[in-house]
Amino acid sequence: AKMPGFSDFVDEWVLAFRASRLYQLLESGLGFGEYLVVSIRKCERGPPLLPVSLEEEQWTHYEAAGFSLPQYLKLFGELVGLPLEVYDRIDGQQLVPYQAVISQPHWNQFGETFLGFFRRQRAAYRRINGGSSAPVLKTGVEGRYVPGKETVELGPVAYGGRVTGTFLDFREVSRESHGSRSRCGSAH
Repeated sequence: AKMPGFSDFVDEWVLAFRASRLYQLLESGLGFGEYLVVSIRKCERGPPLLPVSLEEEQWTHYEAAGFSLPQYLKLFGELVGLPLEVYDRIDGQQLVPYQAVISQPHWNQFGETFLGFFRRQRAAYRRINGGSSAPVLKTGVEGRYVPGKETVELGPVAYGGRVTGTFLDFREVSRESHGSRSRCGSAH
């Protein structure tokens, strides 16, 4: 006999999973491993710029409480009319703030156009801030991760845990082995 309410829970979870980004990526045939890590460097004279008016070559500094390359790239993409799908984690591991991940097929579609706009940003950055250096985007770099920020997303809910081999391990983790961080956290 089934537990009362269990099939409702499973049905609800399946619907939530099918609505998730992970399910959509799997259904699209992209699978895992077809992603590209992007990194920014050489922001020596302040944060990178965002376009105010491309026609008049007007730019402003990206202002945020803490720099996040995924947020910056999404906003830049919106402002230049490119729907970039950029993420801050790979396989449940949080990337450092100056890195982002984008699917390889998506970058193949939009990357060249995006880099054209980004080159204009570099020229404006040098003009506005003086000097000869400007932010540089590097693609295909190795991901660097924030220690202790592992989160596994399953549908709309995020569970703190470890990935052990190919299995999810939800057993309680002792605070001694992982400092004082909590077992569960939000995905972002």
